[in-house]
This record gives sequence, structure tokens and C-alpha cells, in this order.
Amino acid sequence: MPRPSQASLGRRCHLDRSELAAIVGELETSGYLAREADPADRRRNIVTITPDGTARLTRLRHLASEARDDLLEPLSVAERAQLTSLVERVVEHHAELRGSGWA
Repeated sequence: MPRPSQASLGRRCHLDRSELAAIVGELETSGYLAREADPADRRRNIVTITPDGTARLTRLRHLASEARDDLLEPLSVAERAQLTSLVERVVEHHAELRGSGWA
């Protein structure tokens, strides 16, 4: 998988350059990301997740899954699927209105 540039991550996450620089800096200081100059274009930074970052991401995904399961506990599997479909429609609608291509 190609390593993304810091700028492309900002666009994908809808964050401005200064916000993303602060976030990447914090994650780099914590050891979750590595940032290096792109050899093809020294003005660009390439961001790579570290093994510690991968472990942290795995843990956060697990916690998010537990929280989702707790929140949706009263719903059946079919009701969960229906809720997910409806929320996705709302998000897609608003993304189209904003022209973000976010969905």
C-alpha cells in the first residue's frame, strides 16, 4: 500500500494544514507515526504508521466495537443493519450537499 503524504491525509480527513500538522506531530511524538520527507519531492512529508501505532489502532478499534455493541444492544441484527443503512444515506446526502466526496 502506498504511504500517504501528510497533505493527502489532511484532505481525506477534511483538516486544514495547521490542524493536521499538530495532530501528526502529537502522534509522532507518541511513537504512533513516523514522518519523513518524500524522496521524490522534499517539500512533501510521507506519514507511516509504526508498530506501536498499529497496536494502538487495533486497541481503539476493539474499544469502538465494544461501545457500538453496548449502544446497539437493544436492536436485533436486522434493526442494526437498517439503522446503519439509514445513517449512511443521511451522511451521503450531506456530503453531496457539501461537495466533499466524504461518503
